[in-house]
Amino acid sequence: MSPSLRRTLRAVAVVVFVMFSTSAWSEPVFTLVNSNIALEPGASGGTAALVLQAQGIEGSDEIVDVVDNKVPEPPAITVDFETKELDRGGKTGSWLLTAVITGVPRGTPQQTRYLTVKFGKSSYTLSYTLTNAYNQSFAWTVKGPPGELSLRPGQSIEIGIAVEGVPATKVALLQASFIENHTKTTAKDGWDLCAKPDDACDTEYSIPANSVKRLWLRPKAAVVGKYTGTVIIFSAEKPTGVTLSPLTVYGTTSRLQWLGVLVILIAVVLSWLVFRLIQQRINRTRMLLPIARLQVQVRSLQARLDKTLEETRTDSPLTQNALKKLSDRLKVTDLDSRNLLPPRIPLPTQNPFDSASYEQFIKTTGDWITFIGDVIIGSGFEQLTRLASGQSQDAVNTAAKELDKLVPDTNKIPDSPPPDRAASLAAIDTALDRLRAQILNYTGGEEVPVEPKPTILSPEGLSVDINVLSLAVWAAFALVTTALGVYVLIYNNPGFGTLGDFLVCAFWGFGLPIGAQQLTQLSVANVSQSLGISIPQVT
Repeated sequence: MSPSLRRTLRAVAVVVFVMFSTSAWSEPVFTLVNSNIALEPGASGGTAALVLQAQGIEGSDEIVDVVDNKVPEPPAITVDFETKELDRGGKTGSWLLTAVITGVPRGTPQQTRYLTVKFGKSSYTLSYTLTNAYNQSFAWTVKGPPGELSLRPGQSIEIGIAVEGVPATKVALLQASFIENHTKTTAKDGWDLCAKPDDACDTEYSIPANSVKRLWLRPKAAVVGKYTGTVIIFSAEKPTGVTLSPLTVYGTTSRLQWLGVLVILIAVVLSWLVFRLIQQRINRTRMLLPIARLQVQVRSLQARLDKTLEETRTDSPLTQNALKKLSDRLKVTDLDSRNLLPPRIPLPTQNPFDSASYEQFIKTTGDWITFIGDVIIGSGFEQLTRLASGQSQDAVNTAAKELDKLVPDTNKIPDSPPPDRAASLAAIDTALDRLRAQILNYTGGEEVPVEPKPTILSPEGLSVDINVLSLAVWAAFALVTTALGVYVLIYNNPGFGTLGDFLVCAFWGFGLPIGAQQLTQLSVANVSQSLGISIPQVT
């Protein structure tokens, strides 16, 4: 055998040996047939079947276990495999792997995962894919009521949601922030998102693809006031949520509205009582000013007459009765009985104040006071006092009686005008001339009567009362004007019920302070001017 033949035989032997050794010791090869698992779109779990095939297996080794390697994680998807042998023969085999899958997030795109096959004492890692993605992207429309709305107790805000080809899951309320406009506080106890306006509320909802659903935003407590805020609705597919257009929500209750009406009614009644009573008292007090001045003059005349009668030691019953009649007619009780003063308490059933009779009474009373003071006392009795010194008492008494007779019947005082001034002065001169004829030392002259200090009513005291009452009016209306500025809103204010609303109701009941302003502008001068009264001055 030639050397070259021997070398060829040795090479062939080596190749055969190598081939035999490689065939005898090669590892099995495992593969997955159709390794893609596609769940229902959006499904969080399900079952799927894979076929595992093996090449180059020998002996009696079997598949011990098939486990998912939990890669990638997160998300925490669970995949459990059940193994069932389909075919085994020679160096090949096939098995059915049934996968039970849970915890898959919605819309999970295709991801590559890994499983481990334990065959005999060896382990083999294979890859497969998993997805539950939709064929299209998620799209929805969330709409709330536009602008402003009013909520009564038990009512809710309607929210419409339209979902397109991909379902919306875990729909819930992300935020509902409403701030009260006046107090700047949030709505009490928050809000719930409900499936129906009057049923119990869940925490989240699911809306099928290509469907429309109405949800209801319901306050957990009654809304009272005016609230402005935003609402955000989110879902698992839209975790950032959708913000509704800004809403203004008014809330009130019928009980609060009726309470507001009651507050206004009470305020109106109190306003009438306070304003009318004080105004009536001021008017009455102002009407008493001329009366007080006339009373002062009557008391002054009485003092002058008493002085002359004391000095002359005479009597003048008619003049005394006339002054007493004037004093009685100037009493407040007598004036009230004749309806010459505004009543203390204005009542609808009372007769109205007769300003014309009041004017006439002041005028005629002043004329009588002037007649008695200037004519009877000034020109008569006071002149008699000067002439009576050192004269016969009988002559003085006779002259005093003649002077006293010049005063007419007291029943006419002061309802009719006094006697003629010129005629009375002429009669006085006649009576005094007879007395002068008996006087040898008449020197003339005039004495100044002394006016006594008034002790009952005084114009100064009445003026003080008027000022006090005017200040009381301003004090009452000062409270009103500090907070009154906006017309009270009850039925026109769907958010009525806050403390500010009730304050406005109370103040509105008092009305505008125009009446008080006009009342305080009254004075003795413009009262007498408006009535056409000439107030006699004290002489």
